[in-house]
Amino acid sequence: MRGYQNQMTRVTIEGSRYEGGQLLVSGTGMAGERFTDLVWYEPHGFHSRPHQGAVGYLLAPGGRREQGMVMAASDAGKVPQLGEGEAAMYDNTGKVVTLGSAGWKFNMDVEITGNVTVTGNIEVAGNIHATGTIMDDSGNTNHHSH
Repeated sequence: MRGYQNQMTRVTIEGSRYEGGQLLVSGTGMAGERFTDLVWYEPHGFHSRPHQGAVGYLLAPGGRREQGMVMAASDAGKVPQLGEGEAAMYDNTGKVVTLGSAGWKFNMDVEITGNVTVTGNIEVAGNIHATGTIMDDSGNTNHHSH
């Protein structure tokens, strides 16, 4: 009895689109083989959308490329350099969020929707602008409005 062959090949992403909540990608393989609307595969809880020109891998279980999945696409020119043990999220414009031994580092504007609780000190090297009330429950400042 002959078993089935799994196949994996490098691919260049040429485009992507959403249909029914699923990201589908299209592009070319190493020998110019074209593929259209294959499922973009990634682990639960994570999502990214590869940009045109990113290189990834097409997995074809059982050798059936028309039912293949594409995963792990990146652009070597956009991957940030990290220290050993660090992790990062990045986009194709150079914005990076890094998690390292010193904590999280952002090189972009950050918008948070929801409450934030900080246990520890906050140091601000710039201005603070509040559109709501600032309260000091320890009594260290005079509460006033302008």
